[in-house]
Amino acid sequence: MPTTAEELVKACFWDLLPGIPVVADYFGNAEDEEEERIVFGIYQGLVKFKGVDHDLLFNCFLSDRLDELVHAKYKHGKTGYYQKFCEKNISLKTQTLHKKLPKKIWKPIYDDDTCPNPNCLSVGYRTQKNSFDGVGVDCCKCLKFMCKKCYGGNMRCKTCFAEDPGSDADGEESDTEDECYTSD
Repeated sequence: MPTTAEELVKACFWDLLPGIPVVADYFGNAEDEEEERIVFGIYQGLVKFKGVDHDLLFNCFLSDRLDELVHAKYKHGKTGYYQKFCEKNISLKTQTLHKKLPKKIWKPIYDDDTCPNPNCLSVGYRTQKNSFDGVGVDCCKCLKFMCKKCYGGNMRCKTCFAEDPGSDADGEESDTEDECYTSD
């Protein structure tokens, strides 16, 4: 049986508002449809563009750190949804009863200046030398975002270890680099 975190991630990818169990666990004090849409927009950004997976969401839910996750992941890249989230003072503090996870099994939360590639985690993804003009690129084979450090050097993706993340899926070289790499 899938967790509510897995259901939330699936809803984000399918662009469908999640069901009542997910809303009860992950939408905190969102009181009306507008606030629920704002929270859903926040989660879609986390899942689709900021590299957050269901394991981290579930860990943050169980440790009551969803607000910390959101504020860290939108520290440098503040979207319209994030601004509305802050203006309306929405909190994702869980409304469901559960025993909080012990700190020793909390997963680390990195801000959005840290490369979302779990095999890299370089700082400067958006603001410093490891960014591509303030944005990341994604590997056209595994579709994971990466920074200049992931792509640079030996020209291997640090997620799927593709020898040339710039070539297309059937092994032929791309006509242009822009075909494979898109900004987030």
